[in-house]
Amino acid sequence: MRRHSGDSLATTRGEQIELGDRVATRHNDADLDVASRQTWTAAGIGEDGSLVLRGKGRDRVIPAEYAVMSASLAADVESASEQAVSVFSRPARAGRPTP
Repeated sequence: MRRHSGDSLATTRGEQIELGDRVATRHNDADLDVASRQTWTAAGIGEDGSLVLRGKGRDRVIPAEYAVMSASLAADVESASEQAVSVFSRPARAGRPTP
């Protein structure tokens, strides 16, 4: 099953990550130099399904397997005492196929 279309990538959670989306990595991986709850911007999707993440002056390319299993859409959520990141599911867009 193909999980990417060039401008979007489907995760195992059913989310569609598109270019420009804010993304959170969900698992530590020292080899990829990413940490759980780190936030990024989806900057590119490779032909092989790899995901280019841009964050705070650095880019990371994560392989498709990590991307579909351990990347999620992220949104800023403010609380009374601190700012945190919360993972959410975005509703499907009209005219877009679902995975």
